[in-house]
Amino acid sequence: MRPKGPAIVAEVLDLFFGENKDALILDAGAGTGWVGKAIQKRGFTNLEALDGSQEMLNIANQKGIYKRSICGLLGPNRLDIESGYYDCVVSVGCLAANNIDASCLSELIRITKPGGYIVMATREEHIPDCGYDGKSWDDWLKIHEDNGLWKKVEIRKEEKYVADVATGIIYIYQVL
Repeated sequence: MRPKGPAIVAEVLDLFFGENKDALILDAGAGTGWVGKAIQKRGFTNLEALDGSQEMLNIANQKGIYKRSICGLLGPNRLDIESGYYDCVVSVGCLAANNIDASCLSELIRITKPGGYIVMATREEHIPDCGYDGKSWDDWLKIHEDNGLWKKVEIRKEEKYVADVATGIIYIYQVL
């Protein structure tokens, strides 16, 4: 059973962007495109994909969801993307041990326009494994906020996020 994250994130985008269905959105950690598909179902038309696996992107590209796909890894490395490029960056189901962690946050902030949003969703149980450089995930959220890079809009828990058992957590931040 798939998590509720894609539908929740698509709903959040609807709330923030309303009738602006042409907002430029990056699906970071796009995989085969199931998050992009949920966003597309809400009427959004300007989606791009980022994933570390070209094979996954090839599958996603066959679905006709994304206008552009970029093969690259989320982490402390600089992506080949302009600063302030996206209206919104979403990442669903990627935060987990041996996947992505807090090392990617500054780069996600960099590629998002001031006033734009970063929306991340994952199972709550994964968060303790998402720290970086000796600091926890929550430490990094606060560090970036204290440094004036973004502000918290909402952090919410979603019961029965996966298979009616796992709790999900949705992070919504606005880039400053």
